[in-house]
Amino acid sequence: MKQRFTPGIGTGIKIVWLAALLTLTFGSPTIIAQEVEKISENGSFEDFVLGEVTTGSLSWTFNINANGADAAFEIVSDAQDDDERALKIEIGTFNGADDWNIEAVNEPLLVKEGEVYTASVWLKADTTTRVARFYFGLPASGNWDRFEETDIVLTTEWKEYVFEHVATATDEVNTMRFGMPMNFTENTGGTIYIDNLKITRPLPIPYVNENGSFESSDVTEQADTADVEGWVFELQDTGEANFAIVDDVVKDGERALRIDVTTQGANDWSIQAINELFPVEPELIYTFSVWAKASEAGGTANFTTGNQAFSEFGRLNNADVSLTTEWQEFTFEFQAGANDTLGRAPIHLNFAGNIGKSIWIDSLRITKPEIPDEIFTPIAEGKPKFLGNIYSNSQVKRLDQYWNQVTPENAGKWGSVEGTRDNMNWGPLDAAYNLAKENGFPFRFHVLVWGNQQPTWMKELSQEEQLLEIEEWFNAVADRYDDIEYLEVVNEPLHDPPTDQNGDSGSGGYYDALGGAGETGWDWVITSFEMAREIFPAETKLLINDYSILGNVPNTNEYLGLINLLKDRGLIDGIGTQAHAFSTRNSTAASINNSLNILGNTGLPIQITELDIDGNPSLSDSGSDQYQLEEYQKKFPTIWKHTSVIGVTLWGWRPGLWRNEQEAFLISNSEVERPALTWLREYVETTEVMVSNEEVRDEAPLSFKLNHNYPNPFNPSTMITFELPQASNVKIMVYDITGRLVETLVDSRKGAGTHAVTFNASNLSSGVYLYEIQAGSFREVKKMTLIK
Repeated sequence: MKQRFTPGIGTGIKIVWLAALLTLTFGSPTIIAQEVEKISENGSFEDFVLGEVTTGSLSWTFNINANGADAAFEIVSDAQDDDERALKIEIGTFNGADDWNIEAVNEPLLVKEGEVYTASVWLKADTTTRVARFYFGLPASGNWDRFEETDIVLTTEWKEYVFEHVATATDEVNTMRFGMPMNFTENTGGTIYIDNLKITRPLPIPYVNENGSFESSDVTEQADTADVEGWVFELQDTGEANFAIVDDVVKDGERALRIDVTTQGANDWSIQAINELFPVEPELIYTFSVWAKASEAGGTANFTTGNQAFSEFGRLNNADVSLTTEWQEFTFEFQAGANDTLGRAPIHLNFAGNIGKSIWIDSLRITKPEIPDEIFTPIAEGKPKFLGNIYSNSQVKRLDQYWNQVTPENAGKWGSVEGTRDNMNWGPLDAAYNLAKENGFPFRFHVLVWGNQQPTWMKELSQEEQLLEIEEWFNAVADRYDDIEYLEVVNEPLHDPPTDQNGDSGSGGYYDALGGAGETGWDWVITSFEMAREIFPAETKLLINDYSILGNVPNTNEYLGLINLLKDRGLIDGIGTQAHAFSTRNSTAASINNSLNILGNTGLPIQITELDIDGNPSLSDSGSDQYQLEEYQKKFPTIWKHTSVIGVTLWGWRPGLWRNEQEAFLISNSEVERPALTWLREYVETTEVMVSNEEVRDEAPLSFKLNHNYPNPFNPSTMITFELPQASNVKIMVYDITGRLVETLVDSRKGAGTHAVTFNASNLSSGVYLYEIQAGSFREVKKMTLIK
């Protein structure tokens, strides 16, 4: 499999600066650069036209309230910087009713609880008698924080004012406003200028290692480096060198490490500087980078990463590297082992070319890949069909944020649970079941009876003993898991029955104990379903499952014959059909639809139980991405839109899935979505689907409900879902914050069930909007935020 190092794509454009933060180390300040993200818009008024002001747009509101207050707002060229835009406020009449009767407001500003926001703004006035006030406030009313307790006195020269706010859980709709009231008696007849408002939040420093630039350390004498934070310096056997923290030769900041090598030892690591320990996560791809130089040409180093047991995660070029008298950056990517949680970065310096030379090291950084901190809602949430996935160690991360149905991959197979007779391993199966129940997702048990991954000890028993053990297995599952929505009774009856033919070591060999072919040709399947119907609750839906059905008419018809035998006996509640890439590769959308029609005519609901679609490893990364995307676009809509299909379960979505070499995964180790996953989300969210057969349809909602839109905040589209317990005349309307009707999204009669509609606000400005549902006598209103 090719490694993918694709940068993540965010939901909006971020403007980033470097801020200097002061930290105290050994009593003296050290400057650490940290990135910040600007959340305010148009703070320098550059989006306005000179001489004009449009209140309520371009992120600014200019208030002149009633009760006698009087002021004029204008965009002028007397700016604090060279962008030639600033806001000028000429205040005529003071009114003492409220300070904010004259006010400039920048809004809306999206915030997150617990984060620190910094506001900086520049002001000046026509005289030194004018005053102003700044505050972070709620969209409706009330102060969060203000700059100083008393109003500030302005000067006639531009001056910067800075203060901070920590967002709280009570922050209204996760938005705030930055207000500057100026309705004070001192301002009567005066002029105030405002420019360069910036409201920022610090972005997390992505480095997982400590003191890689030695900025947290004092300058030392040679051989006086025993307590350098984050570093260990080692000399072994005959290797001799001196280590020192210096400030005369540095790459960045004010510190670097110098190593003077005098005697060579026996191994590369006889002289080494080690940055340790730092946290690692096995699934992620980290980046090692460091700057180095030598006092003379011919210096040598070896850059590595590994664990505490000296197992390497990776090294640069798997070889030594040559240093020059100029600073050079050396970088490589690595991934920790499956069980590793801590790493170290040894720099080996024991080389003949270093004897008598000085080596400098600076800015060693172990960078964790950017992982989206958004909490997603499952792709098919609010839809009448589920879109699920499998539970396994390699696939479970963030499963509940993308998928809304759970199937255990191998954990539910009898051989996984009872590999040794009467010694049950329920742990992984418990975890899958609990994940589903904790999130309110349907759970499909996979699988009671199959011709593979079964207990091999069953083959040594008599048929009578085998049947008793099968009953015991069924009862154990039913007793432990009392709320299984869907139970896969038999898997792959057409292709892999539990015989012991041809040396099939994983079958269990209990085919005849269940009745073998018998009179129907399928007695063993019928017996399995009869036992399941008797043992499991009536609410548990019994399913069958097999592969190479979709697009294969002979197999579809053979499968149909078996299904009808079960249906005639009242033993089956649903049909499962797999959709693995190897079995659908040559199937067209029309042939897949034909198979679904044949099975759907039984009146039984259909689940697509095991869907995966390959990339193409023989192509480039982008070529493989495109290949997979096009295959999803060809096949998935036919499956998803078929009215007999009640849900789809993907058979994995992360690297480590069973078709890893075929690149069937949808997201990288670094949390970067492949194009097929991005398309899949958008397609499911924007495509209305229904289940036509009443036997198939989930129960109608018990009450009317207007759900929260997703995503929120949004730009420029969002999905609004609503639930109807009965057919109703429905209107969905969107209003701006003033109550003006913006758009009517729905005005028609809708049937009972869950419905969805998309609101596209591409022609609207940023702000808070309201959306309302009217369905008979039911009314409900919710808020949403457009951020551009």
